[in-house]
This record gives sequence, C-alpha cells and structure tokens, in this order.
Amino acid sequence: MLKLNCVKIEITGDELEVDSAVLLSNHRSIADYIVISALAQSLEDKGRPEIDLVSVKFFSWFSLWGLPNLNVFNNILSCDENWELDTSTTCNTFNPSVLSTKPEWISVFPEVNIWSAENNELLNELNEKYYLPKLQNVLYPRFSSTFNVINGLYKSSFSKLYDITILYYKKRAADPQNIVKMSQTETAIQLESSGEPDEMVRTTLFDSPSLLQVLGEYPSSFVVRVHVKLKALPRIPLKRKKLEKWLEKEWVEKDKLLEQLQTTILTNHQKEK
Repeated sequence: MLKLNCVKIEITGDELEVDSAVLLSNHRSIADYIVISALAQSLEDKGRPEIDLVSVKFFSWFSLWGLPNLNVFNNILSCDENWELDTSTTCNTFNPSVLSTKPEWISVFPEVNIWSAENNELLNELNEKYYLPKLQNVLYPRFSSTFNVINGLYKSSFSKLYDITILYYKKRAADPQNIVKMSQTETAIQLESSGEPDEMVRTTLFDSPSLLQVLGEYPSSFVVRVHVKLKALPRIPLKRKKLEKWLEKEWVEKDKLLEQLQTTILTNHQKEK
C-alpha cells in the first residue's frame, strides 16, 4: 500500500531478518500499523518460499490481531489504558505463536496512545507529580502490554527484540515559489528562510500525519524514517520492577534519538535551500 503511494521508507540501524521477534515501537500515527507491515513485506529471503515470510501481529487492548477488527475497537472503547492479562490468559494468547512453525513479528506500542503535542503536554504534567522523566518526542510508556509479551514469549523461538523508532517528515519541494497552494513542507521552508524559531519549524516539518495524509496523496509528500536496534529477548528482565526501569530507560533513549533524527533532517533541509 505504501509502495503504491510512493511513500519512501528509510531504514537505518540494525538489519531486520526473517525470524520470529518482538517489535517495540513508538506510536506517531495510525499509519504505524501499515509501516510495520511494510517492513515485513520488504524482507527477502531466497532460502524460503514467499508464503513463509514474516507474519505481522499486533498486541494491544487484550488481544493479538493482524488487522483492526470490531473486537479490537470494542476493546479500545471498553478497556482501561493500563489493562493487563493474567498469567493464564497470557499463555493462551501467545501459545499459538509460540507453537507456530512460521516466523512472526509480534508488535507492541507501549505508549498505547498516539503521540501528539497535546497528549505529550498533559502526560508530562502528570509525570511531574510522580517525579517521572519528562519526554518531548514520545509519550511515557505503559508497562502492562510489554510485561505480557516478554513473559508470554520467554524461552521460545522468539529470541530477538527489535526496538523500532518511527519518524515521519515532509519532503522538501523542488521549487516552493512556484506552488500557489502551500503544503506543510513549503510552510516549513519559508519559516526556515524567515528566521522563525527552530521549534516552529520542527512542529511544522515533523507533524504526525493521519492515515489519510500518508495514503491519500499520490505521490505521497511524506517520508518515513525507521531506526532499528536489535536486542536479545532473553536478556530483557522478567521481573516487573526491573522491566519497568528497563523500558523507561529505553524510552528516554528513544526520545533523545528522535531529537537527533529531527535535527539531522532539519539540517539537511537547510543545506538544500
């Protein structure tokens, strides 16, 4: 779907492989589901028939699913954001994946909600009361879903964890002066040249897109940057308190990484002026 709309995906960091793994990702847009599925489809392994390429599943709101369905939306409306499965239900949920002979990616968005400036501000106000880290480019993670996944897949064929960082940004127009109706990209470029504050430029250039914005334009004006960090799943702590500290640390690092990626992209835009 992304390929049909000429959406460019830039992949940096460690290499993704055709094997069973857990994916932890930040949540920038509803289009994240399509992006992760596209990552799996981009893998090529000549030693396997096409049918054995990675199957992508998402774990959220009490269920494991391939594409959103009515049950998923019902769970979203009826469940608390801090939901968690009990031990028995966790085993039943992940057992089919553990027993499967085909490679699977089980993807989790620990933030639960999609990042936005408004959500980020509200959550940071709450975090300040509990002396938790203030994050700018990601939402503070919820631990329950990650706890369920790590414990449900421990000592199985799922030996890898891919820490995925997703960032969307607008392409630079070739000649913005000749475009009457400005897109967000041209607005950002004009802000750069007019000396507007860096934060205003960043907000315009890296605004989180809707699914319609990503897939409704042809060719798409968005680029997706995906950074991959490979980790060994058996080395992730199982005990809840240690896992919470580990995930918090990972999200603080992810917040810094997104800041670095945005700075690099913005610098490249300015050099092309």
